[in-house]
Amino acid sequence: MEHIIDILQSYTFTVNDEKYLQSEISEVFRMEGIIFEKEVMLSTGIIDFVVDGIGIEIKIKQQPMSIYRQLERYLEDDRVKEILLASVKTVTLPETINGKRARSVTLRGGI
Repeated sequence: MEHIIDILQSYTFTVNDEKYLQSEISEVFRMEGIIFEKEVMLSTGIIDFVVDGIGIEIKIKQQPMSIYRQLERYLEDDRVKEILLASVKTVTLPETINGKRARSVTLRGGI
């Protein structure tokens, strides 16, 4: 997970549209040789990315408690071993959610 965080922190993204941001992150993952699945259907919803058992959810808006509940649901799925929230705002997460590791990264934004 640290490798993914380092990669995401090293880029500047367009942060005014969530779908466009997902597209930019897809391109970064391709350039960096990260094998990923996009918009993965879980038993509890659709998560933006899965990389090697790490669920990655992208957020540019929403309330922290709403985001937390969404992450909590995603972590109920056995395919998600740990979760990373990539957001344009700083969001503090507990170290674990549902007994699984949780981290957040604040993305650098351009426009």
